[in-house]
Amino acid sequence: LGSAAANAEAAARADTDTTEAAGGAFVAFEPITPEQAFAWTFVARHLHATASAKSQAAAKTTGAAAAAHAAAASDCHNLLEALLPDSASQLACLVRAHLRAGE
Repeated sequence: LGSAAANAEAAARADTDTTEAAGGAFVAFEPITPEQAFAWTFVARHLHATASAKSQAAAKTTGAAAAAHAAAASDCHNLLEALLPDSASQLACLVRAHLRAGE
């Protein structure tokens, strides 16, 4: 009986820590380790800093150099957007999964 209750609780948690993505598929959120969080934070900060620097460089130059800097900035922004949850509800599910993992 104890394992059935644990299975039911795990299923309930799985249901609440999922959200529908833009394409109609459901996305499950699992907590990440502190080391993984540090690595992702470093990647996100690096992409943001690079995108900002390239955007500023594009604004200060003209011609092909400006286009190259703008393209690099756009690539960094796109990668940064890919790292982030698609919606506020997905972010809430991710936060909820981490809160439950700490219980």
